[in-house]
Amino acid sequence: MLCRQMSGVDSHGYKFQRITPTAISAIQPRAPTVTMAPLTRGYYDNAVTLICSVVSLVPYELRWFKDDTPLGNTLYYRLL
Repeated sequence: MLCRQMSGVDSHGYKFQRITPTAISAIQPRAPTVTMAPLTRGYYDNAVTLICSVVSLVPYELRWFKDDTPLGNTLYYRLL
């Protein structure tokens, strides 16, 4: 019997790998990687822009805090 290997992404954006004609095994995604400046300065009563970069294979939420107090609304992201 000839076994072929096939890799791909399912309809939810998850990676999969088919190893035999009848078996499919999921590939465990890594934890999201988040990077941003260690310090962002702002001035009282002025708007400030916060920038971050997230690399993730799974859906994630983005929340901003100042002194343990949430700022704004939670933002939800997923791969399309």
